[in-house]
Amino acid sequence: MEFILIITIIAVGLVIGVKIVEKIIDKKNSKHIEQNTYAYIEDNTKYEPVIQEIFPYEKKYLLTKNEWYFYKKLKPVADKLGYTVLAKIRMADLIDIKRIYSYGERMSYFGRIKSKHVDFALAKPENLLIELLIELDDSSHIKNKERDDFVNTVYQKTGYKLLRVYSGELDLERKIIEAMSG
Repeated sequence: MEFILIITIIAVGLVIGVKIVEKIIDKKNSKHIEQNTYAYIEDNTKYEPVIQEIFPYEKKYLLTKNEWYFYKKLKPVADKLGYTVLAKIRMADLIDIKRIYSYGERMSYFGRIKSKHVDFALAKPENLLIELLIELDDSSHIKNKERDDFVNTVYQKTGYKLLRVYSGELDLERKIIEAMSG
């Protein structure tokens, strides 16, 4: 009798557990389904509810407010010096992994650069050859010293000049000229 009672309790527990898991999965999936959408069906005479997947993407500005403020200061300086301003360039578009490494090693190295970007670059307008990378520093860079050290090293060892500035930087033209000549 005890054995049957134990088996019954286990069976009921399993059924309850399965139901809980199903509800969790349904709840998770329902975040991506919009059920109160109405549309004309087939012959355009019936107006019925349809289940439609929610589209999670939306347009956003390329630059943050701080970056836009700095861009407005940088653009006239770049124009005066004869350069084109490029913004938000992925490190992986500027740096390649040497082919001497195995595929796995290259993917590991690529993983370290694929999600990083530089805020601005000054390039020659005739060929977009990059002359100077500009990283706009703010309070977040205090916390990311290790990231900044890595970025600095990679750009320096691959031959790029990098200028780190703050958005309120005074005498930006002088700093750019010094960075390019140094």
